[in-house]
Amino acid sequence: MSRAAATGFLAVLLASSGLGAPKGYGAPSPALADVRGEKAGSAQRRASVVDVLGVRPGMSEVEAQRRLGSFGTRREIENEEAESAGVERELWTLRGSHFRYVVLGVEGKRVVAVQAFARPECRTLRYRDLGDLDQAKKLGFYIYEWMKPGTEGEPGVRIQARGTDPEYLASYSIVRDRTPARKPAPMHDAAGAGPPSGP
Repeated sequence: MSRAAATGFLAVLLASSGLGAPKGYGAPSPALADVRGEKAGSAQRRASVVDVLGVRPGMSEVEAQRRLGSFGTRREIENEEAESAGVERELWTLRGSHFRYVVLGVEGKRVVAVQAFARPECRTLRYRDLGDLDQAKKLGFYIYEWMKPGTEGEPGVRIQARGTDPEYLASYSIVRDRTPARKPAPMHDAAGAGPPSGP
């Protein structure tokens, strides 16, 4: 996959999350266990993977760059539409990893999106390694999407995996939800008068 295509996917994901305007449009495998620092087969079934090489939405840009810096080199991507929305994008070309590229979306010095592109010769990362396929929304032949709700005051994330192979993915992305989780409504008494007031 070309660098232009890699950055185009993230632009579309950012746009669909309200983070930028579009230009157009199981046990883990050994590969994922290596990436996440887990022993293969030791992790129980989970809702979804929420990071790429330890980088996740909400993390500071500096920390994300520190982590990715040990795998490769960075190049900024100029995109007027994304910049006008306040989102900067960075393309990281990696070595010594199962991923060929990682694209970051950064807003206000925080990561809001991250997308990883597997090396074509490394058919090791499966869709089911990212999450339970029964819990995923199927958007196409080989496009799966999971929503992970946020906690109080923290936004959730959308995880999407894509590929052309029925088992092994070509890329996956994690994008911050623009809507923070709602705080629980205050409890009302039986008369509906609302919470008790202070003294």
